[in-house]
Amino acid sequence: MIFITTGTAHFPFTRLVDTVIDHYQHSLQTPVVIQSGFYNLQSPAKHIKICQYYKPHIFTYYLKTANLIVTAAGEATIHQTLACAKNKPIIFPRLHKYSEHVDDQQRSIARYFDKRHLAFVATTTSKLNRYLDLPPTQLKHHFQLSKPYTTIRLLDDLCRDLSATKP
Repeated sequence: MIFITTGTAHFPFTRLVDTVIDHYQHSLQTPVVIQSGFYNLQSPAKHIKICQYYKPHIFTYYLKTANLIVTAAGEATIHQTLACAKNKPIIFPRLHKYSEHVDDQQRSIARYFDKRHLAFVATTTSKLNRYLDLPPTQLKHHFQLSKPYTTIRLLDDLCRDLSATKP
């Protein structure tokens, strides 16, 4: 199963959702679950399930059971993803130039996790499509984040990193 989450920002993330739908709508064997946030749309295929938001326990279930997770670059969503994911997630940051966020903070957050090899990062739809085509063996975790304090420590480091880069 593939799980896509757009996070909770108050902007539609159509670029992510539409790219994933285009990529998987003709694939009959791959179930896809999409948390679409502020983008309300109907599923184009039976194997693609779309809901604007999931209850926390259902959201966590999808994070724990998905073979592939694609997420926006919000701190809380990445924290939960890294704590639950079986495989290395793909981070697809919201970008200001597409009116997906008020600034490009998600690009900086994604870069932080990319530098530490904790996730794959795609900022373009073509790169996202290349990652979606990776064989499952290339998505396996190269790290273990089993203790909650470990991900909290990562977030503390991220905050220090982002503070240091601001004028």
